[in-house]
Amino acid sequence: MVLQQLLRTRRHNFLTKACSRWNSTSAESSTYPSKVRAYPFAITLEDAKTRIGPTMSMYFVGKDILHSLAAKYLPFLGAQPIQPSRAEAAYLPVWLIDAEVTAKTWISRQEEETVQQEVVIQFDDSYMSGFLYEPLSRTSFRSSGLRRYSNVPWENSLQRQLDQDILCLPFQFTPFSLPSFAQLCSMKDAVITEGFRFDPNSIRTTMLAAYPLLIPVYIMRYDYPMLHEEPVSLTVVVEAYRREGRWFLSNVLKQVPELRQLASRWADPDVFRLLDKLEFYPRGPNAVKVPYVANIEGISGRHMTKTHATVLSYWLDEKYQLESHEAYLRHWKAENTSKKPLKGKDAEIDWDDLRIREYVPQEKAANKQWAILGQVEASYAVALKTVASADKVAAEITTYSDDLLKDKGGMIVPEDVEKLRAQSVKTIQGREAVWETLKASLKSVSEARQKYKPQWLIQWEALQDGGKEAEKAKQRGQSSGEKSDEKRQSDEEKQTVEEKRTDEKQGNEKEPDAKQ
Repeated sequence: MVLQQLLRTRRHNFLTKACSRWNSTSAESSTYPSKVRAYPFAITLEDAKTRIGPTMSMYFVGKDILHSLAAKYLPFLGAQPIQPSRAEAAYLPVWLIDAEVTAKTWISRQEEETVQQEVVIQFDDSYMSGFLYEPLSRTSFRSSGLRRYSNVPWENSLQRQLDQDILCLPFQFTPFSLPSFAQLCSMKDAVITEGFRFDPNSIRTTMLAAYPLLIPVYIMRYDYPMLHEEPVSLTVVVEAYRREGRWFLSNVLKQVPELRQLASRWADPDVFRLLDKLEFYPRGPNAVKVPYVANIEGISGRHMTKTHATVLSYWLDEKYQLESHEAYLRHWKAENTSKKPLKGKDAEIDWDDLRIREYVPQEKAANKQWAILGQVEASYAVALKTVASADKVAAEITTYSDDLLKDKGGMIVPEDVEKLRAQSVKTIQGREAVWETLKASLKSVSEARQKYKPQWLIQWEALQDGGKEAEKAKQRGQSSGEKSDEKRQSDEEKQTVEEKRTDEKQGNEKEPDAKQ
């Protein structure tokens, strides 16, 4: 189904234009802008079919199993593995995202009351598809291999590699509307787990950098009988930028009820629930159970731990993989069309946006350095609040002990109260030194973070500040114009009243003459 949709899409006008084959007349224009980086194809279609052949044969009750095994392990025999009914080499447009986000959260602890606070969350190489072809667009192709393997700037010559034409899917949206889209979430749906929730309206982004990438894949469809005479269609997507990459198989449990029933009985309940939700699940030596969509590098706040980061990652993963991206695409189009009218046309990606960055080491290093300093800065801020809270408690104990010392008839022995007071005073004095050290450290880190802020972020913030000032000036102008209109209307009304009075006065003077 996915492959059919992609192949049908190829006939669409916009995709025909996007996938125009490179030749001498089209060499002047690029299919993608210069900021887009692509991973070259490292394996052929035959390599991909041979790699997955034995596994696919097993899915279809051993069909061509001997040929598939021979093709993979005894290539000199020249055997052919089980063949797909359709196959296509394609570039999938995706975004990797670095971001720093703040949000108001509530954390409940058994021994304490609920803690309400603003936390800082930092994302590193998080994933979002740049295209909308369900359910493939809800599958995460994020991998550490994207950082390890080399990518190249887009060139038109990449539309044909290894003697085959490449289907080039267009970027349809950016991740820049994700914060405003997340704010549409209800408070009821913003419960991450028991004792951990957030306020969607409080979400703010300090930094958001998006890296456009093209991931090479082979999309294949196998149509063969499985448990019945009727054929079952399975779609496989094979990573092609590395020889031993992963491959993603469409969920056979959703197509064969008998297999789903068996899996529900014999598989681990947690594993079954996970597999039952996915549209595609990864296979191969480098596969993991579920590739993280949201890779949370750090989360800073009181009582915040790595467990909270992991739980939040799983929660975002589930939201990404289970919910259609059509709603986000509509939201993105509405938001971007209203911001930048395009003469009746649909919203388009603004490739001049400073937040769109090239996925190259130096770019990543600058953003990473600034993000790490942000983690340290947030940690010092939390530590200062903790010390201030402890000082407050110690001060309350001191005041309380003073009151008790005045009351000699109290049940507590004054000597014990005096010891308690002395300990509290000592605690306060010790914490004052810690406080001053933390303040100095926080100031130093904040200055370093400002010093190493990426240049593109400085320019972006300046543009936003300029836009706000322009909007304020526009509003002031409108307000001034409204006041001018009101004053003009008031003057006109006064003039009309004066004219009426003059006319009445002249009329009264004429009446006596007429009587005479």
